[in-house]
Amino acid sequence: MATQFADDGGSAKSSFVILDLEVDADSLLSSSPSSLSPCLLCCCGRHMMMVDRKKTNNKEENNCKSISKNEEISLYRDHEIPDFLRINRYIVRGYRSLLPVHLCLKSLFIWSNETINIWSHLLGCLIFAVLLMYDNVYAIPKISGSFMDHIICSISLICFQICMISSASYHVFYCHSPKANIRWLAIDLSGIIFGLMGCYIPGVHYSFYCLVEWERIYMIIIVILSVIILSIQLKPKRLNNSLTFTLSRVLMYSCLAIYGIIPAAHWIYLNGGWENKVVQVFVPKIVVMYLIGVGAVFFYLSQVPERLAPGIFDIVGASHQIWHIFIFSSLVWWRKSYMELLDYRLQYPCVHKAST
Repeated sequence: MATQFADDGGSAKSSFVILDLEVDADSLLSSSPSSLSPCLLCCCGRHMMMVDRKKTNNKEENNCKSISKNEEISLYRDHEIPDFLRINRYIVRGYRSLLPVHLCLKSLFIWSNETINIWSHLLGCLIFAVLLMYDNVYAIPKISGSFMDHIICSISLICFQICMISSASYHVFYCHSPKANIRWLAIDLSGIIFGLMGCYIPGVHYSFYCLVEWERIYMIIIVILSVIILSIQLKPKRLNNSLTFTLSRVLMYSCLAIYGIIPAAHWIYLNGGWENKVVQVFVPKIVVMYLIGVGAVFFYLSQVPERLAPGIFDIVGASHQIWHIFIFSSLVWWRKSYMELLDYRLQYPCVHKAST
């Protein structure tokens, strides 16, 4: 949706809304103070008001012009921000509040309580993009992988990138407005599904490489479970960070991840149990993957260490930052693991592909 309005000089200004982000095109391109909306957002502590230039007295207008001229991003304490931004009660300071889009983007380059959350997954997305090129140009050709190997590994890494960029984008834009907060939370939750799918696709494909029918069965089940969980999580009433829905969210995503134990156990059985060398090599990798996941969930739910010392870990070392690093690490670990499984499959191909 695009709109136009005129500033005091009569020139037309344009803005549009995308994914519930109200974008002033001129501000985004030039970051000029004069290109802010005619309704300027004044944030004075916890009191926020929209001020129309044509309706304000000179004092209010001058205050707003001073704020817009500097275009500095103010950081607030927990008691100074709207309720929808107050997610972790043990994080005391470093909050951004109700920023226009171009300042949300500018906040990438300041230290706030979201900086590490943003950059841990933004850089994660870039790393997976590099790995996508590396695997397709070098790693897979080096082991004489097939076209399907390129497809499977590419899908996995693209899913990882979607997971990372969805998470980073949520942390960039969630402070824009209540509507943007809800919209980008939904995008973040969708990204988690992509991350899990990026793990399952190569894992199931190479585990049941010689048993195509079982591969199809497990993939269909995983897709169905993912769609069900996502459809439940994206219901409007659930798109908030209340304790009830947070716990429900973690439980559902954990169940989707834990489901992987079933095809893993089946794969172990089909390979003759622990006596098989391939089982001895790859089961520990699966265990490490789940241990990283358990560690991530522990920090996410416990809110340790900031629970033990509120205000100390606001900027660096908070539980959500640790959660982000664990999630990224788990995906890197799994990419390494399935590339090794691919190499094994190429060294020991199927005599023939069975359907049962």
